Amino acid sequence: MIEVSLTDNLELDLAVTGPGATIVTYAAQPDDPTLPVFRLMRSNLVLRFALFLTEPQDALLRVATEITAALREDGLTPLPVHSFSLDDVALAHEAVENGLIGKAVLDLR
Repeated sequence: MIEVSLTDNLELDLAVTGPGATIVTYAAQPDDPTLPVFRLMRSNLVLRFALFLTEPQDALLRVATEITAALREDGLTPLPVHSFSLDDVALAHEAVENGLIGKAVLDLR
């Protein structure tokens, strides 16, 4: 699993992954997450941190090739998109605050 918001999503990540899963997180948040170490250990879960600025260029190119292939083969599952009009910006904000799964976007048309 690729996680961009570990602090916000770790509980959900643990609920939807199985034993032996790997969670790779690369996004920075202002505060360090609190990690439930024993729950991670009991699941034999791997939590890997990545800083792509320090990865060798050949590794980044290999990953880009693999992601492109997965996209072409429909091997990735996109997040649902929830569209809100500009008049519903408060509703969109509330949806995100209440744990909306997917992406909230404002339709400015």
